[in-house]
Amino acid sequence: MNRAAWAAISCQPRIGGKTLRQLLRHFDNDLDAILSAYKPALMKVRGVGPAIADSITAIDMQVFDRAIERWQQQGVQMILSQDADYPVALMALDDEPPTLFLRGLWRPERLQPSVAVVGTRQASRKALSIAHEIGRRLGMVGRTVISGMAAGIDTAAHRGAIAAGGYTIAVLGSGVLRPYPPENGQLAQQIMANGALIA
Repeated sequence: MNRAAWAAISCQPRIGGKTLRQLLRHFDNDLDAILSAYKPALMKVRGVGPAIADSITAIDMQVFDRAIERWQQQGVQMILSQDADYPVALMALDDEPPTLFLRGLWRPERLQPSVAVVGTRQASRKALSIAHEIGRRLGMVGRTVISGMAAGIDTAAHRGAIAAGGYTIAVLGSGVLRPYPPENGQLAQQIMANGALIA
């Protein structure tokens, strides 16, 4: 499988697991055929309208290959939904993300059992203390703490898990090379030392 082509297609706006499956079904699992198809042929695929077709026809694989090389130099790994170490829980979704990008230590065996801890950015001191303690206790008993690394409750939960030497994962909307918020840069480094950033 052409992993770069898979990632390039799946990184286009509005292409999730469902649309990628439709494309693969229509083009006999041939990623190169998808990339070389003209707009009218792409629009014959269920769920593919003009905007998605335009984004696929605009893909420049040379540019994307160079981007992947840059990402790899910065420690970014790609996990495709067809890979053995893709999270089982995400595969159960109707529209799973076809490609995950991650930095850090990927330990799929640590995903079960795991607990998501998320909450407000403007938390009280007491709530922050409770979130930290929840993260710490989960880390102590071997549960993976998953959160979004946002300010407030998310940050406290990650820090609690780290304090216990536990495994923690930050799921980011900003991408793994631009962790948000910027003031959590040190926390991102701590997470990557014994956990992972995922986008």
